[in-house]
Amino acid sequence: MSHIKKLENISYKAALDVSTLDFAEHMDGCDELRKYRNEFVFPTLETLPRESVGDQSQNCIYLLGNSLGLKPKKADRYMQEAMDMWGKRGIYHHTSGRIPAAYADQPCKPLLTKIVGASDPSEVTIMNGLTVNLHLLMLAFYKPKGNKNKIMIEDHAFPSDRYAAKSLMRVLGVDESRIIIVKPRSGENLFRNNDIIQEITKEKDNLALVMLPGIQYYTGQKLDMESITKHANDLNIPIGWDLAHAVGNVQLDLHAWGADFAVWCSYKYLNSGAGAIGGAFLHTKHHGNVPSHLEGWWSNKQETRFEMRDVLDPAPGVDCFRLANPPPFLAALNLAALEMFEEVGMDKILKKQELLTGYLEFLLAVRLKDHLDILTPQNPQERGCQLSVVFRKDVSQIHGKLENHGVVCDTRGKVMRIAPVPFYNTYAEVYKFVDILTNILTS
Repeated sequence: MSHIKKLENISYKAALDVSTLDFAEHMDGCDELRKYRNEFVFPTLETLPRESVGDQSQNCIYLLGNSLGLKPKKADRYMQEAMDMWGKRGIYHHTSGRIPAAYADQPCKPLLTKIVGASDPSEVTIMNGLTVNLHLLMLAFYKPKGNKNKIMIEDHAFPSDRYAAKSLMRVLGVDESRIIIVKPRSGENLFRNNDIIQEITKEKDNLALVMLPGIQYYTGQKLDMESITKHANDLNIPIGWDLAHAVGNVQLDLHAWGADFAVWCSYKYLNSGAGAIGGAFLHTKHHGNVPSHLEGWWSNKQETRFEMRDVLDPAPGVDCFRLANPPPFLAALNLAALEMFEEVGMDKILKKQELLTGYLEFLLAVRLKDHLDILTPQNPQERGCQLSVVFRKDVSQIHGKLENHGVVCDTRGKVMRIAPVPFYNTYAEVYKFVDILTNILTS
């Protein structure tokens, strides 16, 4: 059953018009996740650095979890605990407390295992930032040899991916012209998964690495990670995924799919704060023979790390890619957010996501079809929270007026990105956002 049909069925049973605020408030009253909204801190109209109309004490309508998630209230407590442990115990903070400094990454590993679909905690770790992890894992898996030296990325890739791929090629003496950029068909905005698969087949003798996004940041399109990964595996081409916009947002099953590696940030849907610690995945098929890569002290097993050996005793799994002590303060923020995912489970998050983003899509299509186009796929299986919208008027002026009404979303070029997040956004907020947008576009 389509998400639109689900909404219509709910409205029929409740005897409410799906396009009304009454229906939105009914959905909020039935929401299994409604209590979690109170676990986050919302900016108010007063605290935002924008002039806005209305009651300044009211929460803003925050629809930008795709760029920076809101702060969990628990983050303050966990951060303060880590600070107190440092102050009160000094060096003994390394081995005691909720997040021992020397093992700061360990509490997060079992929680991430479920979120990304790893087989066990040895496949996941938290370390560094997204682009650092991307460099470390790409350097390990990109082994150019002769003409088999191409890297595949997507057109309009996020800048960090483009810069990382091209700079890696330069460092290894490979001409940038050997990069393959897969594009949507002429006149189309979205990728066809079969076209990506066919391009991999076409370049199978030249490809040394495929590196694609789980969700394309600009359009919000979710790629068919399972089928693309399987195809690359069948052709023995290493494949990695940038999950910046996918982790905590869509169903992931990295181990079962056979992905060689994946990396992500945690400040978007994982709500761990700006500059938050990133994460990485390494499939168990590589654990017995990890590709050559950069190493540091924390690449060593924690059991033998302080033996200070001349020769590295590699940590098991992806932990051997760690270079240095993960910061306990950033780990504290990450853990505070991950514990909510553990408590709720991705099934409930995705169930609400389908209906919440579907409701946004429905209202935009019904009320504003003559004013905008939605780039993001209609099929919920091909997207996450985000809808990318193109207007027939100047998007910067529209965005500015939305800000004046306390709406927080963003623009990238001609596109406005709007992302209602299941943990903390409501159906009523979605309704009010569309109401404000309608007034702006029709006045």
